[in-house]
Amino acid sequence: MVRFQARTLASVVVFASWAGMAAYAQAQTQVEKAEKAESQREFSTGLIEDIVVTATRRSESLSTVPISIAAVSQESIDQRGIRDMGDLARSTPSLQFRQGNQGSNYIAIRGVTSLVGASTTGIYIDETPIQARAMGAGNATATAFPVLFDLERVEVLRGPQGTLFGSGSQGGTVRFILPSPSLTHFSGGARAEVGLTKGGSASYEAAGAVGGPILEDKLGFRVSAYYRHDGGWVDRRPISGRNDSEDNINTRGSLSLRGALALQATDSLLITPSVFYQKIKIDGSNDFWNILSDPNEGRFVTGTQVGDYGSDRFVLPSLKIEADLGSVALTSATSYFTRDQFLSTDYTAFTTATFTPGIRRLFVPSMPDFFSVAEFGQKQRSFTQEVRLQSTAPDARLNWVVGAFYQHAKQTVTQRNTAENFAQAVKALTGGTMLQVFGRDVLPGNTVYTASDDSLDEQIAAFGQLDYKVVDWLTLTAGLRVARMRFDFVNKQDGPINAPLPTGANGAQSETPITPKFGISIKPDDESLYYATVSKGVRPGGANAAISAVTCGAELAAIGFTESPGQFKADSVWSYEVGAKKSLLDRKVRIATSAYYIDWKDIQQRVGLGCGFVFTANLGAATSKGFDLQLDVNPVRGLTLSATVAYADTKYSETAYGGVIGSTGKRAIIVSKGDLLNTVPWSFTLNGSYEHDIGDDMTGYVRADYNYYSSYHPGGGPGSANYDARVAEIPQVTNLNMRLGLRRDEFDVSLFANNLLNSSDITRQALLTTGAPMIRYNTLRPRTLGATVSYRF
Repeated sequence: MVRFQARTLASVVVFASWAGMAAYAQAQTQVEKAEKAESQREFSTGLIEDIVVTATRRSESLSTVPISIAAVSQESIDQRGIRDMGDLARSTPSLQFRQGNQGSNYIAIRGVTSLVGASTTGIYIDETPIQARAMGAGNATATAFPVLFDLERVEVLRGPQGTLFGSGSQGGTVRFILPSPSLTHFSGGARAEVGLTKGGSASYEAAGAVGGPILEDKLGFRVSAYYRHDGGWVDRRPISGRNDSEDNINTRGSLSLRGALALQATDSLLITPSVFYQKIKIDGSNDFWNILSDPNEGRFVTGTQVGDYGSDRFVLPSLKIEADLGSVALTSATSYFTRDQFLSTDYTAFTTATFTPGIRRLFVPSMPDFFSVAEFGQKQRSFTQEVRLQSTAPDARLNWVVGAFYQHAKQTVTQRNTAENFAQAVKALTGGTMLQVFGRDVLPGNTVYTASDDSLDEQIAAFGQLDYKVVDWLTLTAGLRVARMRFDFVNKQDGPINAPLPTGANGAQSETPITPKFGISIKPDDESLYYATVSKGVRPGGANAAISAVTCGAELAAIGFTESPGQFKADSVWSYEVGAKKSLLDRKVRIATSAYYIDWKDIQQRVGLGCGFVFTANLGAATSKGFDLQLDVNPVRGLTLSATVAYADTKYSETAYGGVIGSTGKRAIIVSKGDLLNTVPWSFTLNGSYEHDIGDDMTGYVRADYNYYSSYHPGGGPGSANYDARVAEIPQVTNLNMRLGLRRDEFDVSLFANNLLNSSDITRQALLTTGAPMIRYNTLRPRTLGATVSYRF
């Protein structure tokens, strides 16, 4: 019923948007249409698009910003068929994104990433940071990402952004910029799409957006609605033989609604309230098992005893106030982010592993219907306030911005493992009773493990940045952010899998990080820019859930621990970067490139134990060095070619040790010098589009997008705690998408083929549980053919 209501609501809003846009289109004069068509033809054959960005907190052309930044406009999102973060990452050099297990996700910029602790990448919707801290016994939390429909652009800022974007921006920042309501003109769009996946079920979407003046120059609005259903292509066949099979389980439904107003209260005061709502429903995982599947034959099968399902909902109300004070501008941004995430997943293998040490069973042979389920919950409640004051004279020698930031972010993560007939399963596998094996009985509701982690991240910061133009072609930059960060936590665990008695921990820590930035940029002419930047990024520390020595004593002892560390401290990076941006041949060729060296200290990283639990520790130091390059060429009328290349050599620069192993006198090695971090070294994209006028008012076009990721090993080397020879090197990944379409005025109709070559390259692999023989894989969605109809004005 809820799903039906959501679809109906989305359909109504989309229909209303279509109706409003159709009325607007009818009201346009033929002269206006002709002028717009002519300008579109000139644009498609003239200069390469130069997007306006706000990465420095002021509006600037992408080609004149002296930092490494990639920007993707709404037009590019439409043209490339970008629908989610995976698509966006494949189109953006130095940005990597993958889904993890148990609902987690992985994002990296220039090799700076971690599956634990606070995020290394800041995720912003307009002015609001929304990234989540990885918490809980299974670190199953994930950061939310907005759907990619009604966007003005997406900005990817590479390298630490600790001065102007201090929340979670140690390795970089991804900003989703939403359209502001206009007080002078109407704009909007709509899109409908359907796709058929080879060996899977259908996908479809409907979306619409419209905005414009209610009272011209006084009051404007913007509303949008989006619904998408992604069909599944992974089948579930319980490995125990349990009669509970399902086809195409990994479906996903996404609903997004947004409304915004803009009030010009006075000539110098603009007030913009807005609210963004999004809900994603997940049925089944993209994971498939190695022994049950044959990717080359299009067979993707998981053997879990029960299916996965979950939901992720957030609401983001915000209020932005902008005041023009003459030579300076004052901006206030206030928001409150509310998010609730839930996931239910099969945990049979993990549960059986806790009472058969050294044996990793996928099911109980004498009880084929036995299963265990883990339910993960996450709540985020985050209040954010930022106030900025900045100069507005564009030609002044000195430009500056100063501000204050406050965030009060509460996060609660829960886990509950249940298993019917658990005592019988323990008896069947061990011959012992609950009291003999665990020292206690099952909790009410068939609960064998329960945990909760409550945290509070509170930050108050002052920041500023100065850009001084020494001469017309030379600018010096200096920035500084001083923050006071406090982290409080409370952990509770219970259940026979945990320990004979309930366990828990609590504590607090505070830090005062200082993150400076220094830069120099040289602009010898309008078509050239050269720059160098030194900047620092900091990520706050955190705490671990307690790990029982009863369940995991042997595994802890193997790395020299008697218990997991209670806390871990902040880590930091220093980044050194040089770059250049250049336009050639009357701006028909554009090059943007940068090279960097990153020094990362006290890295917060995951330590997995054979009992299935994990903890976080500060594991030594690492370096990341590499470059990124983007080339855009418009050689002849209607033809645009683009290429990007990114390289990141990210390795541990020192060995990190655990404790002394028993009476050996030797210290356990957690990671070894030279071990790789979990990042892809090489990636590149090739894009080409050609369009040609068909008659006086229609344009035909064809587009191809090719992506490549090199092979890499996701774990450390032999001798390291996280090394497992069964987790082999992940091979290279290639993907080719194509689109063929017709465009007339504001309408666009196209046919597309995603993963045209039907690549089944492995994009991720992981053991079912730590120490288990089963490997889970992920791959690209199989070949998907479909059609898109869109309307933009």
